[in-house]
Amino acid sequence: MESNKERSKLFSEFPPVKTEEWGKKIREDLKGTDYDQKLLSRTKDGMVFRPYYRKEDLSGLEYLDSFPGQYPFVRGNKIHNNNWEIRQDLIVSSFSEANQQAVALLQKGITSPVFILNNNIPETEKQVDELLSGIELQTTPVHFIPDSNDYSILQLISGLIRKKDLNPALVKGSLYLDPLGYLFRTGNFYQDKEKDMYTLKNAIEFSLSALPSFKILTVNGSIFNNAGASVIQELAFALAAGAEYLSILTDLGLTIDEIAPRMSFHFSAGTEYFLEIAKLRTARLLWSVIMDTFGSRKTESTAMYIHSSTSEWKTTIYDPYNNILRATTGTMSAILGGADSISVIPFDQAAGNPGEFSERLARNTQIILKEEAYLNKVIDAGAGSYYIEKLTDTISEHTWKLFQEMEKNKGILNAFKNGKIQETIENHARKIFDDIAHRKEILLGINQYPDLNERASWKLSLVEDTDLPTQKQKLFAKPLKKIRAATEFENLRLKTEKAEKRPVVFLLTFGDPFIRRVRAGFSAGFFTCGGFSVIVNTGFKNVEESIREALDLSADIVVLCSSDEEYTKAGPLITEKLKGHAILVIAGYPADSIDQLKKAGIRHFIHIRSNMVEELKKFQKLLKIN
Repeated sequence: MESNKERSKLFSEFPPVKTEEWGKKIREDLKGTDYDQKLLSRTKDGMVFRPYYRKEDLSGLEYLDSFPGQYPFVRGNKIHNNNWEIRQDLIVSSFSEANQQAVALLQKGITSPVFILNNNIPETEKQVDELLSGIELQTTPVHFIPDSNDYSILQLISGLIRKKDLNPALVKGSLYLDPLGYLFRTGNFYQDKEKDMYTLKNAIEFSLSALPSFKILTVNGSIFNNAGASVIQELAFALAAGAEYLSILTDLGLTIDEIAPRMSFHFSAGTEYFLEIAKLRTARLLWSVIMDTFGSRKTESTAMYIHSSTSEWKTTIYDPYNNILRATTGTMSAILGGADSISVIPFDQAAGNPGEFSERLARNTQIILKEEAYLNKVIDAGAGSYYIEKLTDTISEHTWKLFQEMEKNKGILNAFKNGKIQETIENHARKIFDDIAHRKEILLGINQYPDLNERASWKLSLVEDTDLPTQKQKLFAKPLKKIRAATEFENLRLKTEKAEKRPVVFLLTFGDPFIRRVRAGFSAGFFTCGGFSVIVNTGFKNVEESIREALDLSADIVVLCSSDEEYTKAGPLITEKLKGHAILVIAGYPADSIDQLKKAGIRHFIHIRSNMVEELKKFQKLLKIN
């Protein structure tokens, strides 16, 4: 074995380097480039992250000394392994069919079925028995998502447990009751605030003895994410909703330690890998602080139960197989962040037609990460990473600040009623839409490298408004709109697909070979993102030849691709020959000759600062594509 002396000798060959020395070396390598602009990353809600962190950056973080399963639960609630429930949703249209599906899925690797009841809530003990037949309730958690505030199924399950002489304490699962979540989605309570909360109180009271291991109340933070909220906003608003529940239910007579063990939080799992890992760690940390504030007397009550589902915000209808990669990233973040249960959205769900194949891939995403990547073996694998620990601290700071702002303004219900929540989320979503439109943020297959051979015109709706009220009624507040980041581009492509004739864009390349190639590549990508057919060529011997080719092809749009100097020389000639035959566009923005080119008749310029969505809409309008 290697001796201590040998180890000391080894480390002496690599003496410690001070942070200042690292910084000096980095700035030397940047050769004058601005350090902050080049290496610091910034989020849209004000967080700034350095490219590296060191031990001294974590000084003062008290929770670093805690272990998994210990307060404040930053490192998770688990102490033996990192196992999580592998969930899969089942829409219940028939109790017997849903049961057959659930039993089959349990044999295929899921560990916990989720029954989406909608308008099909069991009314008798016999129907519940039919739904749960063949499922070992003492070892298999079962979850129910109703479309109402109805908890009658708890009474039926309790009766079934007594009939089968099962131990109620061993029966685990959840009933997804969330009146505030319903309010956020629809703009109204089920009935009204008082009645909804009193029903929730009764459900929790019933479960205390009848189903003591069941989760009754769910705080759904994914609603905010799927409306375009940032990581900070999703966390702060979910925590504020949780605090609101605690406040209301304790006023109704329940104790904190009766409520908290029957609560679960549902968060999205997005594509910002490290941020998403830190998000779940932050959620547990801040929830423990909130529980302390409410006076919880039991340490175990301060532990947050987290369910994660892969985010729908960045999913796309076009090029849907990319959604598999997005879901895998999100799932890994949820696992490493310590989620207690996870569900993966099928890759084609955005199109509204998930099938057996996509559901199998969704299920196997988790199973592979568990059985082949062994992510269930290590609890909080990111612990000790300076970067993840600093992310956790920074997210905590910003989340707590936003949370306190709402508390100072009488809580989340008041903020939602006044439209503050909606405005905050919409502003963040608008920034992302703007970045996608300017290609500062890339959605593969949407605003970069689209597949023009793919058709999606049979998909009738891109924006899911199914939760919105179907008839005119007085709303408590404006509801949050479920939307996806790709919606604007997808609407553009759908409109183009539905046109009688797909518009043809001809790239008229001439002049400097390098510049024309670069601008032709940019232009091709620009118009294909709108579903336009683009004719690419390598260049012509002269301008006259390119003009003849454009006329022969009867192109709807002709894009001049060359250098600024060539535009000044050849622009007027091309305009004279093609004016009236096609819409003329210049790739670039030749500032020195812009007035001359406009005077010659060229009105349209596309460049890296162009808003692609606005420009493509303009061309659709000019081509009368409605």
